[in-house]
Amino acid sequence: MPFIILGDEAYLLKIYLMKPFARKDLSCEERVFNYRLSRARRCIECAFGILVAKWRLLNKAVELNISKAEGTVRCICLLQNIIIHLESWIPSGQNKCQQ
Repeated sequence: MPFIILGDEAYLLKIYLMKPFARKDLSCEERVFNYRLSRARRCIECAFGILVAKWRLLNKAVELNISKAEGTVRCICLLQNIIIHLESWIPSGQNKCQQ
């Protein structure tokens, strides 16, 4: 699957951009599409908010070329998943530093 960007009505339609249908005279299928696209955008925004809270590098513009920026974000996602896995593995009440 190719990468896509989820946008709103303000963006011009591009081949790599998904944006909602205009709000006038929508069919049932178009309303469902708009709702699902909106939910996907909210999920992505929440996930990125969690990453920004933990990885302060993402608080500002990443000043790297595209390939290095992509690798950096992938690395951050991988590290975040490892942390989530390790936190769920440690029994509650046990000091995490004693592992």
